[in-house]
Amino acid sequence: MDGALLSEVEKAIQESPISDCDKTELIGFLAVLPTTILETVLRVFTGSVEGMNDFVTAYKEKAEVLSVGDRDAWDAIVAKEARHLKSLL
Repeated sequence: MDGALLSEVEKAIQESPISDCDKTELIGFLAVLPTTILETVLRVFTGSVEGMNDFVTAYKEKAEVLSVGDRDAWDAIVAKEARHLKSLL
């Protein structure tokens, strides 16, 4: 893991308008990701506030679904994200 890169991601998160609770959760989650993913996350987070908000919303949705074990809800989230990604191509 690249400590300098993680510090840049943390700085972007700390400077964002998301809640302090979301900042703490997000930093803890991202700290375990490989450098290649953190590079992309940093580009998304520094590209726009909406990018970070979208990431936080998706993270929270998935965490909630995983906590209750709702496979149908999980599949719906994944399908929604796949449609969104296809629209970007």
